[in-house]
Amino acid sequence: MKRILPLLAMLSVLLAGCANIQSSATDTRLWGSPAPAAAATKTIVVTPETKFVNLIGGDIVRFVVGDQSFTWSFDGIYFPASIDMSKVSNGLLQRPLTAYVESNPMYQPDN
Repeated sequence: MKRILPLLAMLSVLLAGCANIQSSATDTRLWGSPAPAAAATKTIVVTPETKFVNLIGGDIVRFVVGDQSFTWSFDGIYFPASIDMSKVSNGLLQRPLTAYVESNPMYQPDN
């Protein structure tokens, strides 16, 4: 019994660390941040048929949803990525819209 308690304590710490990794992988700051509409370099009009968009890291995109919009700067560090934009749309998107974001080749290390 005395050997099981330290083992259970170590297992608890390990599982807590894994839970932290999972939550940080879905942290929207890794993908970018909200931006002012005037900074947008691209505009995407989201229709009911729009299921996904293809972007490049560094893009600043204004998403137009009906008569409202939100702007997102894909200036994060976690690319390539597939991002559900409904998670960062402040409630404007009522359904998933996947943004497939590739790493910007301009920022790739030279080999």
